[in-house]
Amino acid sequence: MKRAEQKMYWKIYLFALLLFVNYHFVISEILTDRPIIGIVIQPTVAYPEFGTNYVPSSYKKWIEAAGARAAVIDYRLPFSKIKELFNSVNGILFIGGSTDIVPECRFIQVCNYLFNLTIEAKDKHNETVPIWGTCLGFEQLAVYATGDYKILDSFSAENISYPLKFTNELKDSRLFSQASSEVIYNLQNYKVTINQHSYGISSSESNKHESFKKYKEFFRIISTNVDKKGKPFISTVEAYNYPIYSSQWHPERAVYEWNSGIVINREKSIVVSNYVGRFFISEARKNSHSFSSPTEEYNLLFYNFKDIYDESLKPWYETVYFW
Repeated sequence: MKRAEQKMYWKIYLFALLLFVNYHFVISEILTDRPIIGIVIQPTVAYPEFGTNYVPSSYKKWIEAAGARAAVIDYRLPFSKIKELFNSVNGILFIGGSTDIVPECRFIQVCNYLFNLTIEAKDKHNETVPIWGTCLGFEQLAVYATGDYKILDSFSAENISYPLKFTNELKDSRLFSQASSEVIYNLQNYKVTINQHSYGISSSESNKHESFKKYKEFFRIISTNVDKKGKPFISTVEAYNYPIYSSQWHPERAVYEWNSGIVINREKSIVVSNYVGRFFISEARKNSHSFSSPTEEYNLLFYNFKDIYDESLKPWYETVYFW
């Protein structure tokens, strides 16, 4: 064999070996191909005539579009049952909403418990059980990570969409490590992130909360934005050492909610929404949690419940599940 041929042979061999190693690494991380995400139902602040707890259908649809199924986690259940459900689902979703984040609220307590279970799973068993928090969920995670119920500040960022202002942490983030140039460009240059919040975490250098240092040690701050009054806030984060991801903005709304009062580049925001959803579900495939029986799984899936379409739900939601 000539030297040139030998050189080419080794190049091909090394390339093939690299492909095999990468393929094996990816496959070895996938522990289930049937992921189920537990969505924690939330107390109803508006629309009490329909029920005392709710989940907007857009969250369930977002999960399904990304390749998973959605199961109900009822915060009213005993903590022993909540732990059992944690060990049955492959990921947890904290939705947006209007519930007050106060320590005496049962809903807030249960979500905090689930947060601690995710931390424990990683620390004790090196197990990946991801949490995604949206809007109120973003704010909850800030409180849980710092233990400070006063870390939140008020903002004017309702019914508005923004491009993201990425920080230098973008290059190291897991969340966007596999994002295409199209996704990043859309996020940076178009109004693709819908905001519906009056609270948040200040990204200002003058943030005087004592727990803000702890927040920055726990979370990688990936992006920021500025509200209607010029106040800067943190908009996207991920935990440095845990599979916890969170956005102050709503990735699900661009695809499934049709509030005409918000200016948004819907076509480009759908690309972003789909990417973020698929990333979350890819994380959920990294554990082998499952229900103890097909019957229990069947009974808790959202397919058992019917969502409501009613004119009174507009402009906030198209359809909603109530309990």
